[in-house]
Amino acid sequence: MQTADRIIDRLHVENRTWTRITSKYRIERHMFEPVPVREAVINMLVHNDYTHGYTPAAELFSDRLELTSHGGLPKDYLKICSSKESAGLATGR
Repeated sequence: MQTADRIIDRLHVENRTWTRITSKYRIERHMFEPVPVREAVINMLVHNDYTHGYTPAAELFSDRLELTSHGGLPKDYLKICSSKESAGLATGR
């Protein structure tokens, strides 16, 4: 997962931090938290549809981070799920 590590490292460097110093504390707030971003980057890479040559994208703006993956549910996924439910094979969580 070298690609994921490279993206995560770059986003870590670019992550803005706002600091407020009070009489007792130093309060830091990041533009985005690293743990959820790591999960989102890994999901973006793993669930991308590479069969058509699509490339996932991580775009950092001044007010947000956008991760784009050209993935989706497998073909006929909803059709298969609905047929399993009607046959009593699927159970709810």
